[in-house]
Amino acid sequence: SEDDSVALETLFRVSGVKIRKSPTQLTDAGFESMTREKVTVILDCGKPASSPHDRGNHASPLAFEMSVARERLIVNCGSHRTDPVWEDHLRATAAHSTLIVDDRNAFEITKSGHFGRTATRMDVRRDLVQHGIMFTASHDGYVPLNGLVHTRRLTLSTNGEMLEGEDILSCDAPLVKAANFAVRFHLHPRVQASLIQEGQAVLLRLASGSGWRFYKDGADLSLEPSIYCGADGSPRKTMQIVLSGQSDGSATSVRWQFSEEG
Repeated sequence: SEDDSVALETLFRVSGVKIRKSPTQLTDAGFESMTREKVTVILDCGKPASSPHDRGNHASPLAFEMSVARERLIVNCGSHRTDPVWEDHLRATAAHSTLIVDDRNAFEITKSGHFGRTATRMDVRRDLVQHGIMFTASHDGYVPLNGLVHTRRLTLSTNGEMLEGEDILSCDAPLVKAANFAVRFHLHPRVQASLIQEGQAVLLRLASGSGWRFYKDGADLSLEPSIYCGADGSPRKTMQIVLSGQSDGSATSVRWQFSEEG
């Protein structure tokens, strides 16, 4: 959930704690972050907690958030601290900016609130490439269901003007039944979105007036309603970009890109 930036800055100042900008600054918490110029991307790549500590954890492997300066662009749907029904819905994989298979959670959320089926492997690698920083991460949360492994590559350009992504579904053997997938990008409520180029791309406008374009390859594109509970726990209407398609077990790749308008 969001917090007050002035309060956070005051806390850092009076505590004397200095925040170091190192490549692994969030690794111990199960996250990776990369920053170039005014753009920051945070990736959820931590292993799921074990019982009893998994109660309340989110089924959100490889979900990411993206901010431009002080404005949020890509978010997850948030959390609710007082309403158990909202809390359970917001823990679901579909409430996060990641890939979901057959509308089923990447980590099974049981009636008791704890995890059942989860990932046994969560791998992440960080590389400096010629034109920026690249994360390559994967999880096997769907392997018990259909053998599919989800791999996500994120590359943030050196000038911070482009985030390129690729989501890959792979399997050791052909699937008995094709699996439906959806890659979701939940937008902050202050972001305006509209389909352009005959529905093949999305124009995004931040409250400051900054413009971004979203492009895709390898899946169908749609704009759909979403909910955001990140500010004060109260649900707010917003939108999400959804890329959908099918995987038959052979390597299925969906490429996408966020590019700043010049």
